[in-house]
Amino acid sequence: MSEARREPIANVAKRYKVWRRILPPLLLALIAIVVFLSLTRGGSGVAVAALHNINPWSADIVLQLRLPRIVLALAVGAILGITGAALQGIFRNPLADPSLIGVSAGASLGAALAIAFLSQWTISTTMVISVQILLAFVFALTAVAVVYLLAGVDPSGGGRSVVSMLLAGIAITALVGATTSVLKYFVDDQQLRQVSLWQMGSLEAHSWPAVLWVVLVGVLSTAVVLRQHDSLNAFLLGEANARYMGVAVAQLKQQIIVTVALATATTVALVGVIGFVGLLAPHSVRLLVGPSHQYLLICSALSGALMLLTADLLARSLLPPIILPVGVITALVGAPVFLWLLVAGKGAYQWRT
Repeated sequence: MSEARREPIANVAKRYKVWRRILPPLLLALIAIVVFLSLTRGGSGVAVAALHNINPWSADIVLQLRLPRIVLALAVGAILGITGAALQGIFRNPLADPSLIGVSAGASLGAALAIAFLSQWTISTTMVISVQILLAFVFALTAVAVVYLLAGVDPSGGGRSVVSMLLAGIAITALVGATTSVLKYFVDDQQLRQVSLWQMGSLEAHSWPAVLWVVLVGVLSTAVVLRQHDSLNAFLLGEANARYMGVAVAQLKQQIIVTVALATATTVALVGVIGFVGLLAPHSVRLLVGPSHQYLLICSALSGALMLLTADLLARSLLPPIILPVGVITALVGAPVFLWLLVAGKGAYQWRT
């Protein structure tokens, strides 16, 4: 019986070892392919030939519209992927993602308030968008702060209780979502359309400074989370065991949650609510590389970047010249894929190193 148990574990470990070596370069190769396709596809008519014979018009299309959109998709996807993996490790819950702690709901309320009230003023569209992003960011962080304050203190001395934080996050998300719905009820049709489109998620062209700001946030948040891969591995064994192994549990929770909140609030404020990437990216790679965060975090970032870039390519290519909201594509594709992973990978998740 023990031999029968030991052999499957050995096979799984061998499979993890192989995939840990080949998955990162494979994901990078796929990203490169999708980047090329994204540069050469779109509703403007600029195709592959334009890259060989650049004229001022096609150069503007590629450099000022498509390239910023591609970089933004890669940065946002990577942020959602790695923060999703980090939260799943902290909460020891495979269903955890950044929206669970109130980030998306808070940002939605902030953006809805900006759209509802600022559109009535005689100010420029740029100013409206800037205030919308600022309010979305502020309300996202406010929602997370409320969740953190409402969460009870862990009696074992590990800071805020993870279970209480999950429950508080669900409650605050529901409350803020209801407030946003009430606000939508009183706005006019044009404002309602704006709020609804923002909540679907969109990678519509942002200026290069905004895109580079997201890239900077992504790099910093990735560096912070990657430094904690050993502590996150210990956390999978339980908070008590992690504490015995020398992990500063309370500080780890606070650092990860603050980093995730700041990074996700930045992305949601700029591109709206994009679902399933933060949930699906860690799941898809965990089945291949295992639960060790040394490999899981970076592969989740690459997987998230690939997923969102591919979703954006589909959003621009399915019904040209119409560009669909990218959040709709991630939901339509992500939900069935996630269900398939749950069925195909039944019993494959091992929440231990």
